[in-house]
Amino acid sequence: MEPRKRKRPSKAGQKESSVQSYSVREFFAEFPTDDACLIRVMEVRYGLRHVCGKCKTGATFHKITGRRAFACAACGDHIYPCAGTIFEDSRTPMQTWFYAIYLFIATRHGVSAKELQRTLGVTYKTAWRIGHQIRDMMTEPARGNWTER
Repeated sequence: MEPRKRKRPSKAGQKESSVQSYSVREFFAEFPTDDACLIRVMEVRYGLRHVCGKCKTGATFHKITGRRAFACAACGDHIYPCAGTIFEDSRTPMQTWFYAIYLFIATRHGVSAKELQRTLGVTYKTAWRIGHQIRDMMTEPARGNWTER
């Protein structure tokens, strides 16, 4: 029996992917808490040092304990980095959101709401909502940033 002739020969095993692997262990090392996730959102949207909208000075911003907010070191004005994002008005922990985003990126076949429910340990309704919001963010090309709603 002669080998099957292919129109496009398989390139399996010939070249390594340029995408770096990112393990679950690395994910949880980088985002161990909700505060670490919130700091990442702040860094992506504003940076930890930028011009304050109220006092117009270049200042650093520090996390306010117990809130999803940062305060200007110069005048104390508050910034809410989750405002206008998929994380706004969500009682679901930020780490759960970030892990769900990681699952969508790490899997090739997609993630169902039922799989999110089992993996994240949330209700089906919450898993469905998270999944749909992440899918909406991934499919809209007009949005230049994953944090913008």
